Amino acid sequence: MPQTPSLRLSVDHVTRLATRLRFGDGPMTGQPLTLRLWQEQLYEQILANDIEVAASWMNKKNGKTMLMAILILAHLIHGLAHRLSPEVYSGSGTGQKQAALVYRAVAGFIRQSPQLQEHLWV
Repeated sequence: MPQTPSLRLSVDHVTRLATRLRFGDGPMTGQPLTLRLWQEQLYEQILANDIEVAASWMNKKNGKTMLMAILILAHLIHGLAHRLSPEVYSGSGTGQKQAALVYRAVAGFIRQSPQLQEHLWV
């Protein structure tokens, strides 16, 4: 009997997406994105264990915004590819300013990618 392919988002999906993204906001606009090892490991922990809600605390300037922006974008793309009508929410314990940074990062990735602009708009 044929097996149904998994609809789960995998670390491989996320890391492949990340290698194709370019920064679209801030001083690195247009530069290719490179994941840090700890970011890949955190994606592995979250995705391999079907975690739906995750929280992370770390010092400033450690890539948290990009980490979340990539994950949000990956969920949107994966959901659209599987016709799941995806809804992705991002919140911040520090208020609207941080949530706006994540939104701008996602929007910037989309604006830097003609392929993404075919399916997503800001």
